[in-house]
Amino acid sequence: MSFYNVTNPTTFQVLDLIGRKGTFQQSALQRADSTQIFSANTTLTAQQVIAGVLFVDTTAAVTLTLPSAASLLAALNSGVYASSPVSVNDIIYITVVAYGSGVNSAFIASGSTASGPAEILFRRSEQVGIRFTNVTAGSEAYSVLN
Repeated sequence: MSFYNVTNPTTFQVLDLIGRKGTFQQSALQRADSTQIFSANTTLTAQQVIAGVLFVDTTAAVTLTLPSAASLLAALNSGVYASSPVSVNDIIYITVVAYGSGVNSAFIASGSTASGPAEILFRRSEQVGIRFTNVTAGSEAYSVLN
């Protein structure tokens, strides 16, 4: 079994339990940008959510509150995304990485989520989905999937 293919560094070779070979795509390197590292309760900006990866130091419990649906839609429907506007039931995903020496959880909260915040346990990473339930101007809404 090889873990790095020098000829084609974007794939790995793996050997499954039955001895058949397969390949899977190598993950992209995720750098911990300082604007994406959190150690205290924070209300996120639309740009931080769109960046996609949030690192949370779980030395203390941290709640990250999502921005309003209107600000997320405004950011997603502008610039490079303008040619493909968001529709109802479209989902964007963020990856939350809960790291650190503490045993606390990270929480993703939204004022519009009746079921409470999504919880990411310490020393885990999880994808959290944001599904748009209304994209009408003035009535924008989403729900958090976990």
